[in-house]
Amino acid sequence: MNCCNGCIYSIKLSFRRSKQVASEILEALRLWHGTLKVIEGKFGTSILSYFNFIKWLLMFNIFSFVVNFSFITIPQFFDMAPNNLSFTGLELLTGTGYFEDTVLYYGYYTNSSIRKDANLGAYDMQLAYIFTIGLYFATCLLILLFSMAKSFRNNFINPASFSGNAAKLLCSWDFSINNEKAVKLKKKHLSTQIKKSNLNELTKQASTLLVPVVVALINLILPLVYSMFRLVEKFKYPQHEVYVLIIRNVLLKFSIIGILCYYWLERITVINRECWESYIGQDIYRLVVIDFLFVLLGSFFGEFLRKIIGTRCCKTLGLPEFDIARNVLDLIYAQTLAWIGIYFSPLLPIIQMIKLFIIFYVKKVSLMMNCIPPRRAWRASQMTTVFVFILFFPSFVGVLSVIGVTFWRREPSERCGPFRNLSTPYESVDAWISSIELFDNTKWVAWIYHNLVESVLFFYILTLIVLVISHLYWQIVQGRKIMVKLLLTQIANEGKDKSFLLEELRKSEKKSERNRGAPHQISQRQVQQSHTSEDQQMAHESRPEDNSRSNALELAMRARQQMEESSPMGSRRASTDNSVPSDTMARIMRARQQAEHEDQQAKYEEENRNAMEMAVRARQQDEYVEEQPQYSGEQSRDFERQHPWNHTGQSDGYEAQQPSSQARTDALAMAMRARQQAEGDH
Repeated sequence: MNCCNGCIYSIKLSFRRSKQVASEILEALRLWHGTLKVIEGKFGTSILSYFNFIKWLLMFNIFSFVVNFSFITIPQFFDMAPNNLSFTGLELLTGTGYFEDTVLYYGYYTNSSIRKDANLGAYDMQLAYIFTIGLYFATCLLILLFSMAKSFRNNFINPASFSGNAAKLLCSWDFSINNEKAVKLKKKHLSTQIKKSNLNELTKQASTLLVPVVVALINLILPLVYSMFRLVEKFKYPQHEVYVLIIRNVLLKFSIIGILCYYWLERITVINRECWESYIGQDIYRLVVIDFLFVLLGSFFGEFLRKIIGTRCCKTLGLPEFDIARNVLDLIYAQTLAWIGIYFSPLLPIIQMIKLFIIFYVKKVSLMMNCIPPRRAWRASQMTTVFVFILFFPSFVGVLSVIGVTFWRREPSERCGPFRNLSTPYESVDAWISSIELFDNTKWVAWIYHNLVESVLFFYILTLIVLVISHLYWQIVQGRKIMVKLLLTQIANEGKDKSFLLEELRKSEKKSERNRGAPHQISQRQVQQSHTSEDQQMAHESRPEDNSRSNALELAMRARQQMEESSPMGSRRASTDNSVPSDTMARIMRARQQAEHEDQQAKYEEENRNAMEMAVRARQQDEYVEEQPQYSGEQSRDFERQHPWNHTGQSDGYEAQQPSSQARTDALAMAMRARQQAEGDH
């Protein structure tokens, strides 16, 4: 390479190396990359699919948290009110108390436009709340649809609720009391009142955990009961047992969610008119937290204690299996609650993020220490598709239904939230569209809204397109299945052909071994080998134009082949008379004699032609010498090079001699003898 090409090659090589190093660094920085590799190596891809599902859901919640925090929570910080509630620690379980007056819940957010600076525009919290959540759900819908298609080729504001203990301590003492006994009685009275009022508050908060605990117990016990049905149910295929178990658990979990949603949207909206959205957000917070605690307890009691019992007390039980279906459905159930709670508690995704992060490591440790891979057959790719489909329907579709009913059908709270004093939350969008229709440069937005968003025909066509695409994917999958079956059949047929050929080869080898084992066959083979070598020599010496000799050789070869084909019969005859079939040997001898005769005749003809050529060359040399009497040795060599007559095998160092009459006479005599010999042989 020249200098320019060398520089270009060096640049390309450096770029390729840097690209490889960057890809290795990015791969090393991927979340849980090494841990997932270890799990896959020890337990296979089926259990790996569960942990990949956790990672996938974690990405959903990270995206949700970033979007909600950026466009809903951060603007609210500029219009934040002080929190006068005390923190007792129980709020981490109940979600009430101190958390009620924070950005965690819907009721904390304002319904007015936020303006940080008079020179800047106002930030409409109503539109931000609707569009942020709406775009997030639209993005999730596209991701779920894409994931399924790819797998068939993963605020409550209540100012009267603050505690009055500080006021009792600082403002309720009666300074007119001067009797020591009365002072002691007053102290006891105040102490009793304070204890009774902390107790009442804690009891009230703890009572809210009743429903989440009952729901968590149902989700924990009934799947275990379903798994015991396999003792009496007999399925023909293991996959049928897995699918039936999944269907039962899906019906259980989404029946619970459906009942809760009906209770929230039909009962709570009537009972608690002040801020029912925050109340629902608190309920969902408690369900998520209690479900997380029961997952941890299930890993301890269901897997660790089961290992102790199976290895020490009752060794016949052995180690427990890692139940992939039940664990994945628990994740789908928790993610469904988190999706529903996004509207009522915008920062709930951060709780789900922490939950998934801890569950990953807890399940990893429990898997490594306590469990074995499932004995039932799992196809990781198929089950991943099933889980993503369940996450889409009924989970995500059900969430969209609940959020849609809340947006379009339910009247917001009167005293809290960004949509207070509106008939429905969606009314804020109508008001915004009406305001932008007054400007010419934004009329296209209003046109899209009226003709696409509000059009039933548009959603009908969109649904039809999705169904057509799904049908096409289905047909492609079916066609590929048929093609795979045909290819497998072709591979099987080729394997049968190979087996047949190998069997025939073994049979021929056995026959040859039996033939080599017989004494008369050894001599016969030696004769055949000698005949073969002689035939090869004759074929090498013969000329292609000798048709008669070729016919003789062909006759000999056919006779030999016939003898080889009849060798098994001949070997059986040899056991009595040790002789080769006479007719075959006679044909071989006649063919051999004819071939030898024709070979001798060809040799004699070749010698005759050589003799005639020598005579002609001698005569030409004589005539040349007579024309040039002064013929030297150097001229003779020049003549030799110009007229290459030496075709009889003489060396290159031959030196021409002075031609004479004796040389001519000898040449003529040699020619005559050769001719006589050829005629005599004929």
